[in-house]
Amino acid sequence: MPRGKKKQRIPLERLGEPRPLPTTQVEIDSLAQEWSSEGPWEEAWDQTRLLAQRFLATREDDPSVSLAWHHLLLAVGNFKRSTGPIIPCALEIEPVTDELSDFRIPGAVPDVSRVTAGDSKTWPHLTLIEGLAVPTATTLLAALWPQQHIIVDGRVLTAAVGLGAGTSWTLDGLDDAYLPLHDSDARYWSLYAWFRDTVLATAETTGTSPGQAERALFRLDERTQGALPERSTWSQYHAEAGRQLHALKKSVNDGEVRSS
Repeated sequence: MPRGKKKQRIPLERLGEPRPLPTTQVEIDSLAQEWSSEGPWEEAWDQTRLLAQRFLATREDDPSVSLAWHHLLLAVGNFKRSTGPIIPCALEIEPVTDELSDFRIPGAVPDVSRVTAGDSKTWPHLTLIEGLAVPTATTLLAALWPQQHIIVDGRVLTAAVGLGAGTSWTLDGLDDAYLPLHDSDARYWSLYAWFRDTVLATAETTGTSPGQAERALFRLDERTQGALPERSTWSQYHAEAGRQLHALKKSVNDGEVRSS
């Protein structure tokens, strides 16, 4: 690359329509289990989910709704803690099965206070909260509605883009381009909408949950990046991710043969 030449960004539209990623139920299950075994993440997530359920079960006119919201935000921030979540005592909260599909943000201005699970125009209301960026806001959405939302960050985006990398990117000069621009909340939410639909399609096709598919992408990126040189292209990433998935499936199949 000539000195001083600015590295390109992949245009969002070049990612194509959201479609299932080339992976299987066995691969997703195995990668998600690896993710769970790397720390107290599962326990922290279970507690965050319980607090999300408690918040949704609290009436909007109940004085305790602000406290329930406060606890939920702290739990979400704790889950996204870079050094790992703090695990306090177990919560004695009964799970709620009848969950609402929308809620009002306590203390927010009325015009931007309503968040609805399936309405993408309302999700950015969350990032109007001081200190809440898109990755943490999607963690909140995933805690509230785990069948409709997943957590987004650079690692899972890289895995999703790498697995679905276009074969023409080499010719188009995009093989070494950065992820689509997401330096503003608006751009990041647009990228999240593509990622969300891609993961939901993958989960539906493979018979897994959205959360499992998202966690599998996180772990796949760790595996793939660990096997690649520091500077690599999307075609190299795509090939290595495929090798990682193939090796994983072979390992599972070999294990099943030995145990039979």
